[in-house]
Amino acid sequence: MTTTFTNGDTTQARRAPIQLTILGETSFVDFDMPQIGDYWIVIGTSGKAYHIGRKDDNIASFNQTFTQIPLPAGADVNTFKYVAVWCAKARTSTYLKGNDGKIYFTGDAHQSMATGIPEFYFTLTGEAGLTYPNGTPPATVPMGTAVPVLVPFPAGEDIVKIDYVGGGNYYNTLALSASGKGYGAGLWRDVNGLKDYKYTAFALKQPPIPNTEVGSFFYSVNGDSLFVLKRFVELALPPGATKIIDVAVWGHSSTSSIFHGSLVVGDNNKTYWSGRNSYAYDQGTDLPNFIEYGGENISMGTVAGECRSVDKYWIDSPYAWVVEAINFQGASKIYRMFNESSYEGGYDQAFIISKSGKGYFQGEGLANSGLGKINPGTGSIFNLRFPTPIANELLDNCNPSPGTGGLGATDTTPAVGTIDCSKTQIAPAPVAGTPSQTTLMVTINVTTAGTFTPITVSGSGMSLGNGITSVSTTTTGVQTFYIPLQYDGSALTNAFQFTVGSAGSCTADLTTKPNKQVTNVWSLTNCSAITPGVLSK
Repeated sequence: MTTTFTNGDTTQARRAPIQLTILGETSFVDFDMPQIGDYWIVIGTSGKAYHIGRKDDNIASFNQTFTQIPLPAGADVNTFKYVAVWCAKARTSTYLKGNDGKIYFTGDAHQSMATGIPEFYFTLTGEAGLTYPNGTPPATVPMGTAVPVLVPFPAGEDIVKIDYVGGGNYYNTLALSASGKGYGAGLWRDVNGLKDYKYTAFALKQPPIPNTEVGSFFYSVNGDSLFVLKRFVELALPPGATKIIDVAVWGHSSTSSIFHGSLVVGDNNKTYWSGRNSYAYDQGTDLPNFIEYGGENISMGTVAGECRSVDKYWIDSPYAWVVEAINFQGASKIYRMFNESSYEGGYDQAFIISKSGKGYFQGEGLANSGLGKINPGTGSIFNLRFPTPIANELLDNCNPSPGTGGLGATDTTPAVGTIDCSKTQIAPAPVAGTPSQTTLMVTINVTTAGTFTPITVSGSGMSLGNGITSVSTTTTGVQTFYIPLQYDGSALTNAFQFTVGSAGSCTADLTTKPNKQVTNVWSLTNCSAITPGVLSK
C-alpha cells in the first residue's frame, strides 16, 4: 500500500477495507473525526488515544503520522485509559473520556467559552478586544502535545455524548449523561440580537449562578448582547419527560444564514426545539422543519396550535422547552451532519433513528443519504424538508400528505421469528466496573415482518438504552437487530437475559473473556435459548 500520492494518482476510491495498525495496536474501542475538518482520533484497546492530521486551527500544522495524545495531569500511567472520544463538528477541539469517568478537553480553544472549562472562558468587550480571567488567552497547544484538561461535570455523572458546533462568532456544546440529564455550555442567550431577534439556544433547569456559571458580553459588530455559560449547566427536562435520551446542537453562519439552536429528545416520545433560525432566508431544511406553534416569535405570524413549516423564527424561553418539533416524534437518536456546502451556508443533513429502530433522513439528498436519489447539482429539488424514511416507509403525521406510519407511529403488525442465540454479540464489550453504553446484536430468522415487542433485558447491570422498547422490520429472512444497552458498572454475572418479542429469549454468561475483533466485540458463544416451562439458569 502506498502512502505517497501525486497529482497524477488515478486511484479515486479503495473498494476493500484495510486493517489499521497504529503504533503496534490492531484493536480499537472508539474513533471520531470532525464532519468538516482533516484530522481524526482513535483509542486503542490499551486505552491510549492517537491523533493524525491537523493539530490546531493553523491550516499548515499537521501530524503526518499517528501521535499519542498525552494522559491527563496526574493520571496513573499503569491504570488510566481513555475509553471514548467526541470531536467538534468543524474545529480541532476534542473531548476524551477516561476510565475514571471524567471528561477531558484538548485541541483548539479558540471558542473557549464553549469548552465548559471556566479557566478558559473569555469575554468579548466590543471593539476593545478580549478579556481573560488571568490576563492572557489560554494557550492553544497542538494535539499530540497538549495535556488534556479536566472538564468539570457534577460528581457521579456518566457522560455518554457530547455535541459541539459553532455558528458565526458563537459556539455551543451540549452533553448527555447516562442518568438522562442534559448539560449545556457556551452561547446560551442573545437578549438584543441581530435585527432584534432575541433567542435562547437551549433551556436550563434553573437560573445559572452569575460569574460562576454565566458571564455576559456585548459584541459590537452585530449588536448582540450575549449570555454565555462558562461551564456545563443542567438543562431543563422537556414537558412530560422524566429524562432526556438524546441531545443535538445546530448552528453555522454565512452571509445568508445565521442560526443557533438545539434539540432535546425526551423519553415520552417527543422532541423539543429552542434557538433561532435564519434571519435572511428560509433555511427550513437545515433545522427541524415542522413545529407545533406555541406563541413564540415566528416571523410569519401563525395561529397558536397550527402545524406550520418553519421559515424564519426564534425562541426566547430560558428555563422551559416550549416548542415541539413534531416531525421528530418517536425519535430516539438524532445525528446532525455537515457537508462542505452546508459549512459555507448551504444545507445540512440529519439522520434519525426512531424508537422502533427505523431510519430517517432530512436535508440535502446527496449520495450519503441512503435514499437512492441524489441532488443532480441543478438546484435544491432534493432538499427534503421533513424526515424521509430511508427504506421508503410512510411519512410522519406532519407531512401534508401523511400516511399511517412514520417516526411517531406504531406498527401494529406483530413480527414473528426465531432468535439464533449462538450468534448474539455485545459491542463494545463492557468493562467490569466501568459504566458505559454498548449494543446488543441479535440475529433473528424473521418469518413474518412487523414489530417485535416488548424487548426486555435483565442481569449484569444491563438495561435498555435510548428509550428503545421494540424493533421493526419490513422484510423476512435472517436479520441482525441492534439494541442499545446501558451498563451501570455493577458485577458481570452468568445470569444475563434478554427477550425480543415473539422471537424468544436467551441467557448468557458474561463472566467469560470477550473475543477480540476489529473492536472489542463480545461474541456470546455460550448464549442459549430459554425454553418456556423448562428451568434454566
